[in-house]
Amino acid sequence: MAPNPQEGVIKDAEYPELRKPETQLTGDEVVISGISGLFPRSDNVEEFMENLYNGVDMVTSEGTFNHPQFPKHLGKVDGFDEFDNQFFGVPHGQVQPLNPMCRKVLENAYEALFDAGVNPKTIAGTKVAVYSGASFIDVANSHFFDITQYDSNYIMTGSSKSMLANRISYWLDSKGPSYAIDATCSSSIVALGHAYRAIKEGGCSSAIVTGSNMCLDPKLTINLRRAGFLCLDGKTKCFDKNGDGFVRSEAVGVLFLQKASDAKRIYAEVVHTKEKYSALPDSTFLPVRKSDNIENFLCEFYSEVNVHPKDVEYLEAFGVAIQSGDENELEAISRIFARDSTVKVGCVKSNMGHSEGASDLCALIKVCLAYHKGQLPANLHYKEPQNHIPAIKDGKIQVVTETTPFKRGYTAINSFSYSGINQHTLMKGHYKKKNLEKYSTPIPRLVLVSGRLEESVSKILDSLKSHPVDAEQIALLHNFFAFGITGHTCRGYVILDTNKNNETISLGENVNNFPGTKAPVWFLYSGMGSQWLTMGAGLMTIPTFAASIERYFTP
Repeated sequence: MAPNPQEGVIKDAEYPELRKPETQLTGDEVVISGISGLFPRSDNVEEFMENLYNGVDMVTSEGTFNHPQFPKHLGKVDGFDEFDNQFFGVPHGQVQPLNPMCRKVLENAYEALFDAGVNPKTIAGTKVAVYSGASFIDVANSHFFDITQYDSNYIMTGSSKSMLANRISYWLDSKGPSYAIDATCSSSIVALGHAYRAIKEGGCSSAIVTGSNMCLDPKLTINLRRAGFLCLDGKTKCFDKNGDGFVRSEAVGVLFLQKASDAKRIYAEVVHTKEKYSALPDSTFLPVRKSDNIENFLCEFYSEVNVHPKDVEYLEAFGVAIQSGDENELEAISRIFARDSTVKVGCVKSNMGHSEGASDLCALIKVCLAYHKGQLPANLHYKEPQNHIPAIKDGKIQVVTETTPFKRGYTAINSFSYSGINQHTLMKGHYKKKNLEKYSTPIPRLVLVSGRLEESVSKILDSLKSHPVDAEQIALLHNFFAFGITGHTCRGYVILDTNKNNETISLGENVNNFPGTKAPVWFLYSGMGSQWLTMGAGLMTIPTFAASIERYFTP
């Protein structure tokens, strides 16, 4: 039953203790410090960001399966057949039956640590938790239904959903919780909730959260099409009155969560997260989720935090592009977030399709990128608003249809699984404008990196040379490469400086194979005659050295 105006609606009077959100971090907040992922037409987060902000529809129409009922449109991820098993300690005999999602989750866990500036050796043996969200594992069915295809004893472990988390824990030698979560479409954000609470309660020191989805078997896609969930034109029209279903999509997303006091960088703070089973299934056991149901859940959520819904600047909605579902969600949004104010709304599904168990991490990464850029990317395929909803017609709900600046304040994410779970997560930005002049120095900066191949080392060095000298980014690299990384067979360095035109230049660089053996130390004694006047003058440009000399020679 819908709450009447005196009962279920959140009112300012119910929050006498409300105060303006603190801008300073105390150190105990749970923050996202590293992100990584694979997305349609995007091999990494940087390409994903470019596609989002350039309005690229990441869905492709390349035929994947030769089946008359299989839709030709799909959000397709490349590279699932590529994997560096030696680096991740996977024996050759286990590679073939190993779930491709597991391969890519491993790789992106490493990349999320890199993004956070955390060397894997520094967290080995510690209470790092791993929570992996996933729903359908197509490859498991194909393995078991065609077991004669593989001459291997590793089909069960290679196909098991639990290995999505356990493989990462094994590789890191972590001692925290490690398990997979299947909450259908809400799997990855429910995994985030487990990570958030574990860090808050002391169950782990940090956490890796993953979400993944692949479309390797046509059966599920064909079933979804027959059930009427998939659109036929390849356009996921979130919130549009012509919404007729979604496009299936593949994706892998990984987040690294820490306490703020431990983080080297912060994309956003996770303020609160909550999930609840609160939908009645119909005769096919699909949930009937009315706007009243969503509204009551959101009322309950915001009664638990010191934040009023009107302070939420942007809502990343579930937006599954099915008319009844979008309509109920928008009506609930209007009564909670747009009663006395306006709220911006968007959904990443319009840009890339619905990646199901990975979809919420795609949404979270989109929000992290928005905090990073200070702009919200545009929703695609929104042509005809549902103007029968008053908040849409009056402009209180503003669907983001072009790149839009925002204040980097509170944002929220909705997720609704077809199994009946409602999930909501509240985020907060802590953007700090980068001041490159703050760390300016006349001394060139030495950067040391390593990698599996010379090409990977050169790529990092080339990226540094193509951007202004950034002391904070260099510090992240120094943290990550502070200890040798097992399996990195190449090393390199670059000495960066800035010329008179404020352009980054290289004073010297080199990339070489590293055999893993330490070279002997040689001492050379030159004897007399190797000194000259002012030979140490250059050292006086180093503040620490200059201060030491001044201290000893000042009367």
